[in-house]
Amino acid sequence: MGFSDGPVGGPRLGKYELIERLAIGGMGEVFLACERGAFGFERLVVIKRLLPELAKRTELVQMFIDEARLWAHLAHPHIVQLYDFGNVDGTYFVAMEYVAGQDLERLQDRLTRSGQKLTAVQSAQIVLQIARALEFAHGAKDAQGKPLGLVHRDVSPHNALISFAGVIKLTDFGIAKSTQRMQRTQSGVVRGKLGYMAPEQVHGRAVDQRADIFSLGVVLWELSLGRRLFGESVVIADVLSSAPVAAPSQVDPNYPPALEKLVMSMLVRDETHRLSSASVLVAGLKQFLGQSRSSTDTDELGALVMQLFANEKAQLDALERSATEALTTARPRHQTPVRSQPFTTASPPTSVEVDTGDLLIEGFQPIRKARVSNKATILVGLVLMSCAIFAYKMLFASPAKVSAASKPEWTKIEMPAASAIAPPAAAATAPSAPVAPTAEVRPPEPSRHLLSPASRSHLTAKAAPPRSAPPTAEAPPEPKATSTEKRPLRHPYLDP
Repeated sequence: MGFSDGPVGGPRLGKYELIERLAIGGMGEVFLACERGAFGFERLVVIKRLLPELAKRTELVQMFIDEARLWAHLAHPHIVQLYDFGNVDGTYFVAMEYVAGQDLERLQDRLTRSGQKLTAVQSAQIVLQIARALEFAHGAKDAQGKPLGLVHRDVSPHNALISFAGVIKLTDFGIAKSTQRMQRTQSGVVRGKLGYMAPEQVHGRAVDQRADIFSLGVVLWELSLGRRLFGESVVIADVLSSAPVAAPSQVDPNYPPALEKLVMSMLVRDETHRLSSASVLVAGLKQFLGQSRSSTDTDELGALVMQLFANEKAQLDALERSATEALTTARPRHQTPVRSQPFTTASPPTSVEVDTGDLLIEGFQPIRKARVSNKATILVGLVLMSCAIFAYKMLFASPAKVSAASKPEWTKIEMPAASAIAPPAAAATAPSAPVAPTAEVRPPEPSRHLLSPASRSHLTAKAAPPRSAPPTAEAPPEPKATSTEKRPLRHPYLDP
């Protein structure tokens, strides 16, 4: 249900290729999977899906949805990250961070079987990382800035993972209490692991952050002493007993007093007298580690985990390699990563090759590589093209291609009659007397809006004086009444 065949023969859940089932529980099962994306993107993830037979129970589906909604707000280095939540054909699932390592329950079991136990300093270092995760979770807010009021309610070695690098990550917020949960825990219903639950949680009363402090105190007690606090077979009477919890020094006389004081303050059965918050716990653990003569770090913890789980580490590495090789072999051609061509030292002919923004110039000189911006190239090209067009018009454009709007207007000019400027009739009878104008006469000025600037300058010039009469005695011929002679006008730009 919700599965389909993948390209490598394995089932798929949406965009996730399921590789191998890691565990199965009462509500769901966990798979190692690979998330695949475009251009060869691959990432190993862990898929936790709700069992198909439980998908019909509304209250369990709502719990699963609430877990994903709350988990999405918890981005912290010591909390397993949630990547995705979905529903494929009725199958609800979450995709979360893959932590290559083991949980603290398996670590404690392997140490016990090998006759070893963690030192007090190593135990404090592990619990400090969990305390930082709880400090963040208890103060988490939603996107609107409202406090989530989150209480994990299931802090236990099973839900704390330690990687082969020695990093601790808290996981499984499936039964976490929050003010924004849609599904409320029914009255009288107790959720959690009995051996790690606070007394008020076992009684079914309202719980707050101090319940997680009690549970983490049990974890610290067991890690530092290498044994279970309430025995292998836990009974409710042991948890509900009003007697104080056994002090660590009763089991190990050499137990550090400073750490014992901190542990006992976490395991007070009355929550009103218990350590108040994870922030106080973080400060106390840092103070103990700072005063301790011996020190430890994540690298030392990682080396210990790799030593204890060498075979499991080899199996996980082989599983990761096989999964990656299978997915790479079955990768479609369009998802093959694009790789640029290597540089060569080929000699001529000279060539220019443009590849994804890199300008490669090959020739007699050593290859030069320059990064060219596509936008800059386009801009420079447009500027050069505009300059070339302008230069062509200025140098090679002919007068015939000048637009009509730039041509000057040609105007027909009516010239006055010759009698207007001729000498009087009496003077014409003297053959030897020269004809001289009696006054300067200008032609009538036409309308200025019909003439071009060159025409106006021509018309405003003074009229030339008339020539002397010919030496013959004959009377000059009678001039015509009007003159319609058209005089060519000078072009202001093209004529010399």
